[in-house]
Amino acid sequence: MFHLTPHYENYPAILVDLAAIDKGALIEVLERAWRMTATDKAVRDWDAQHGSAAPALPPARKRRTLKKRASSR
Repeated sequence: MFHLTPHYENYPAILVDLAAIDKGALIEVLERAWRMTATDKAVRDWDAQHGSAAPALPPARKRRTLKKRASSR
């Protein structure tokens, strides 16, 4: 259901076979990915409106972002 191809080996992504994954697992994967990139306020608002699977899951870690270097021109 999840896999990589040589082209994506150095990308922060994983491929999913949509025909092989069940709807619940897909929703969980997408929500976890969204929680890693969403603002804390957006997550709080979502949880307040929809409830959350987050208490049953380990806390998601935020992805590190690359800081842009100042140009030396």
